[in-house]
Amino acid sequence: MNKVTDKGEFSFSTCWNIKKHRDGRAMIEEIKGLGFGSVELNYNVTREHLETIEPMIDSGGIRISSVHHAFPFVDDKEYDTDSVMLGFEDEEKRRRAVDLLKQSIEYADRYGAEAVVVHPGEVPFPVNIDSQLKQIYREQGRDSQEYRELWQEMTERREKLAPSYLNRIRHSLEEISE
Repeated sequence: MNKVTDKGEFSFSTCWNIKKHRDGRAMIEEIKGLGFGSVELNYNVTREHLETIEPMIDSGGIRISSVHHAFPFVDDKEYDTDSVMLGFEDEEKRRRAVDLLKQSIEYADRYGAEAVVVHPGEVPFPVNIDSQLKQIYREQGRDSQEYRELWQEMTERREKLAPSYLNRIRHSLEEISE
């Protein structure tokens, strides 16, 4: 029988076991069973999970080290970790992304977390270039002509468009910091 040792100040993310738990308490208890007294609540934690996690937080049964934006879970692909997020050109979408980050910060503060993990945004592509690159890599390798050409196309697009996205992200973060 393995003895579980206290992991001290180390924290463990719910990303590890969230897909196998519908109940937040069971998810946290599994992590506690590994010796962790502190967790990161990742962006897939739902309000339903929180119904059974929050009493654990309130009673001191678990500490929250960080929350992972957007928190709690938002069932909208436009606001997931692989989105434009704080860099949206559309002002209404950018405002919603800012509000979602503010919400994440409010939860982190309420739970006594020391950090909020933020994915501020990305330069969008009309197709999933990441999956295309991975497929070419697996089938032909990164030294193949096709891989190098697509990599170059991705790099050029990102370098061309990044400044405008970064400016909007910077503006959003400054706004949130106020």
